Amino acid sequence: MSLLAVLTLLMASCASTAKYTTPTYERPHKIAILPTINQTIDVKGAIVFRNICFEKLKDYKYSEILANDTVDSILNEKGITDGGQLKTIDNEELLDALKVDGILFIELLACEYKTLGISETRHVKADLKLYTHRGLVWDDEREVDHGKSAVSTLLNAFTDLSGTLRESARDLGKQLATKGVKGWLMDHELKPEMIEVIDTALGTLPR
Repeated sequence: MSLLAVLTLLMASCASTAKYTTPTYERPHKIAILPTINQTIDVKGAIVFRNICFEKLKDYKYSEILANDTVDSILNEKGITDGGQLKTIDNEELLDALKVDGILFIELLACEYKTLGISETRHVKADLKLYTHRGLVWDDEREVDHGKSAVSTLLNAFTDLSGTLRESARDLGKQLATKGVKGWLMDHELKPEMIEVIDTALGTLPR
């Protein structure tokens, strides 16, 4: 097998593909992003993840998107004020009430940011599902874990002390900058990981 053939095979195996699509899939013309079903203790993380998803999907130009505040207003009229309540209403009823032909469910499974000394946890995991009148047409679960252990940090420090100190200073600077941002609805300590999860997932949307 030639080198080109090997590289082509490797690229194909690494390419993102949709986890699930119906045989007669049609792209919805207008979709609504539902409130996040939050399985974590990070309330802000669930809000920010949904808002980032809205902006990314808008940039992706996949279809027309109903504004999140409009979605929330319509759902509030039906007594739904939290993503955890979405299972109490039928998907067809949601589609009809929102006057869209696609609804995107977001389930935030992990949103962990911890710093303890020189160790760090940066973990985001989410499952995204797209439903239309035909049922479930797309499902993609993604996870990003960019944490640093104390052991690995110490090893890096011994091999490259100045570089490690510079990295630590940058990390601290990012944390301080994030805490000072006023637009909290779009900012979070784990925003880079959220973007990575969303970008990777949206890359598998069927066309």
